[in-house]
Amino acid sequence: MSDINIVLLENDPIYRLKVEIMITQFTSNEYNFKLMSTFEELETLVKFLETQTVDVIISDVFTKKRATGLELLEKMKNNIIPIILITQSHNPEVYQEAKEYPNIQYLIKPFHPFTLQSIIENAIIYSRQDKDSSLNTRYIFLKGKSDNTDKIRFDEILFLETDGNYCFIHILNKKYILKKSLNKILQQDLDDNFTRIHHRFAVSKHHIQKVKLHSLEITGKIELPIGKSFKKIINSLL
Repeated sequence: MSDINIVLLENDPIYRLKVEIMITQFTSNEYNFKLMSTFEELETLVKFLETQTVDVIISDVFTKKRATGLELLEKMKNNIIPIILITQSHNPEVYQEAKEYPNIQYLIKPFHPFTLQSIIENAIIYSRQDKDSSLNTRYIFLKGKSDNTDKIRFDEILFLETDGNYCFIHILNKKYILKKSLNKILQQDLDDNFTRIHHRFAVSKHHIQKVKLHSLEITGKIELPIGKSFKKIINSLL
């Protein structure tokens, strides 16, 4: 069963509570839905996303008469996290503007819990299908030792290793270094084909060859430790 980590941006306390209750009542044989946190301010949510791994964002289109939902879409336009916008507005211009962005679902209040669960599940399915089909064509630019910038495909990346404020990205027989936290790289630069297995390591799911009691083996016969708090995540991949 896969954990689905959800965050909610909603400044109306009554509707925020309604959505929280809906999520706790979801039932599924495939997903374990978790509401990680709720937010009233866009800036606080964006800061949270810099350090946390999130699967789905639910956001009201308008908070305090400000189009924060549309601002969120603009800030996240290069990100891969599905966003579900909820609103009482029936303005077609707002809807059309929102649909210009990728990975968007749109719900008019009030809505039934089944509707919200269905929207979340479909968003996850479509997002994962898109990522799987585009794995070989997605890439990241990394600077090598000679100051040349290399174009590295996602499917070339074996694992990532954090060391203080730096992160090492390992491909076969070579590694790159970025001055960026592991959480930020996973959240902002890569997709969910990469998963954290330890406070120091994250791996590409496609390169996992063998899972042992306290470690796993990836392509190249590289063995990495599994952190205690990450064992449930690894088991969900099997």
